[in-house]
Amino acid sequence: MNSPRWDTYPPVMTPAEVGEALGMRAATVRARLRAGTMPARQLGRTWIILKHEVIGWAAAVAGEPEPAEARADPLAGYPDLLTYRDLMRFFRIDFKGTVYIWLEQGAIPATNIGSRWVVHTWRLRQHLEESNVLRDAPLE
Repeated sequence: MNSPRWDTYPPVMTPAEVGEALGMRAATVRARLRAGTMPARQLGRTWIILKHEVIGWAAAVAGEPEPAEARADPLAGYPDLLTYRDLMRFFRIDFKGTVYIWLEQGAIPATNIGSRWVVHTWRLRQHLEESNVLRDAPLE
């Protein structure tokens, strides 16, 4: 798993990028995500796939030891309080309305103070860890 190919991908990946990295079609990745056999979480209709989780999952499926990349913090380098611009950059979303919808629906843990959303990095990190759809299914 210590392949330099992972370095070319961002911390949050699309199904197409995961498929490219793992040598499978994006449709296969989406089917695995829906089945809960690949690590990810869903915000609205968008799959949020964290690269470090895919690296760890792929190593486990291959029977390899967990590589150091599987323990990376995808929110490293972000401030303690995240703005909607930080969230757009992290989740790779182009339309800020999507982020606001997620905030209003509670899909992203946040507090609304007046007209401002406050998102703590530690709360988002915890939420991402707890909202993984990977089920206790046998490794394929």
